[in-house]
Amino acid sequence: PGLAAEQIVTAFAERCRMTQQRARELILGGRRSVFKCGLDAIEAQRYAGELREIGLVVELEPEGRMSAAGQSLEIDLDRTVVLAKRPAVPDNPYAPPTADLRAPANDWGGEGLHPPRSVSAGRGWGWIAEAWDLFTDRPWAWIGATLVYFAISFVLNFVPFVGGLAMVVLGPIFTGGLMIGAHTQHQGGGFTVKQLFAGFEREPGALALIGAGNFGFALLIGLFVGLGVVLVAASAGPDLTAMTHQDALDSAQLSQLAQFAPLVLVSLLFLTLVGGVWTMLILFAPALVALNAVPVLRAFSLSFQGCWRNVLSFLVFGLIAMALSLACVATLGLGFLVLVPVMTIAIYLAYRDIYYR
Repeated sequence: PGLAAEQIVTAFAERCRMTQQRARELILGGRRSVFKCGLDAIEAQRYAGELREIGLVVELEPEGRMSAAGQSLEIDLDRTVVLAKRPAVPDNPYAPPTADLRAPANDWGGEGLHPPRSVSAGRGWGWIAEAWDLFTDRPWAWIGATLVYFAISFVLNFVPFVGGLAMVVLGPIFTGGLMIGAHTQHQGGGFTVKQLFAGFEREPGALALIGAGNFGFALLIGLFVGLGVVLVAASAGPDLTAMTHQDALDSAQLSQLAQFAPLVLVSLLFLTLVGGVWTMLILFAPALVALNAVPVLRAFSLSFQGCWRNVLSFLVFGLIAMALSLACVATLGLGFLVLVPVMTIAIYLAYRDIYYR
């Protein structure tokens, strides 16, 4: 309390002898980091005390419990750097700390994460407007990340069979990286193209499982459509094949085809409903996994709850996105280099709005 993020970043960078960009990524990246391992009680208290002087929240844990938090940074403090006036570290390393060593337990998967809440329908536009502000702060980095993503997708789709599957699985990993980048920028740090790949360093396996879920859903839809075609063909008999080779159909043939209209309509409605449910299941899943290490199945559940409680907001969001997409078509597709990152940032801001306080 009482310290600005940039003030702490500068102090941390100086004390740990690292670049300010690296310090921003560590402090504002949305996840805790293991600072040092293999310390005895005296050394641990010294490190914790000096980091608290900077203004960081520090936890001391038995080393066996740190495996889930990531690799140790193993950074040595530069004790010659003099920072702003802060309370001194107690001389007695075994003295009670002035702050709790452990943050309150959070049952929702990460610090700051809360049960999803409803927001006003107007936030559907608000997310896009606020996303534009963040985009214009780092436009070329966001456009660059979008171009790299498009290039990877283009190359992989030329690889038969495996390429398309790889892109489906890798998609949520790239999305998770962009969520990390948006979070870092929102918290006062910068956004760089390399943050597109941040998901490969943070929860890559869980993010890949989301991609596997996408593949399974696409496969299920494909089987459903194929089964529908087979049933229609079987019901119509050989006449259907003959009709497809005719330039014009008579009234009897048109009447025969019209019999299948209700079945086609019901199938389309069913596919739309299932597609909408799946979209709600996965919309926030990459952010929940990448930023808060929420287990995949729970991330699906929380994502669905967040979308379901904000149907009107996402209706507004979707209509605006559709209108902007049509406008981008008029620019021969170049507008998508702006629209895609803006919508990505907007989804991150919606995530903050719904799951944070």
